[in-house]
Amino acid sequence: FGFVPPAAGKSLKNYIVYYASMMKTKFDDQLEPAKATASDSLQRIGEFGCLFVVLSLLFSCTSPYDFAPFVTRFEAHSIDHGLVDLFHPFHLANNFVAAVLVSVSLSFSTLGASLLFNISTGIMTERVVENPMFASKTPSEFWGRKWNNLVHSLLKSGVYKPVRRITSSNKAAIFSAFIASGLLHEYVWVILFYVHEHQKD
Repeated sequence: FGFVPPAAGKSLKNYIVYYASMMKTKFDDQLEPAKATASDSLQRIGEFGCLFVVLSLLFSCTSPYDFAPFVTRFEAHSIDHGLVDLFHPFHLANNFVAAVLVSVSLSFSTLGASLLFNISTGIMTERVVENPMFASKTPSEFWGRKWNNLVHSLLKSGVYKPVRRITSSNKAAIFSAFIASGLLHEYVWVILFYVHEHQKD
């Protein structure tokens, strides 16, 4: 339908490799799956180890405070606060801590999955997360090039481009991708954090 990346549509093998991988496959200049060299794998193992240390330290330092180390007037993980409280420096600091935890956790988990795929298949994958919290210079760079590139590319090719072709409307395509992203994230959130009635308390 014209929404598959050119490299993935080049051959049946490329198509299968692209869609069978949990992570986005990297292709070379000849539109073939890029080979994961020993050097690439060693570099990623080193990064994975560093992320493990950083994530362990973050969890060790914040878990005793229920991941909200700064004391605020209202419980950090509640909605029982007014608009003014949302902009309190300590509340913003707790949110920043939570954002860093999510970012590092996502980097750690996706790099681990990529590493398993690289080593087992010999095929290189693109990075899903590229230090968005500290390497982004603009909101556009954060969301478009640094944060969760896997979901970004899926929404672009699976929702944005088809809707834009059908409607010829950029706004409709953006809105559709936004709704699809929200539904996807809510589904993942429910799967990960759903607590059955008998499990409460």
